[in-house]
Amino acid sequence: PGASRRRRLQDSIQDCRDGHDGVLLELSPTASASMQGQRSVATLHAKALAVGAEIAYDLPDIEAIAIRASGAAIDELLVDNQIRAVTANCIVKPLCNNNCSFSHDGYCDDGG
Repeated sequence: PGASRRRRLQDSIQDCRDGHDGVLLELSPTASASMQGQRSVATLHAKALAVGAEIAYDLPDIEAIAIRASGAAIDELLVDNQIRAVTANCIVKPLCNNNCSFSHDGYCDDGG
């Protein structure tokens, strides 16, 4: 399972048009069946912190968290059977239309 999860993670990183900032962890349905929202997020926190990851933010509505972690820590999380998915936390920047240009920070600047 670790190798196929690694490929899915790499594919998700490549799909991030504007880069990525860490990864998203989702708890497996069997692990979250007896938990709801915050408790499943707490389980993910414990798993992430156990491998030395930094918690970026929580997504309790989808029973996920965003983390920043070393490659070795991600490798450990990829083989954890209680974690359903480890995917890229893509950075999403708004696209500019024809009436604006990008500002120095890379966001749209419509001049207003």
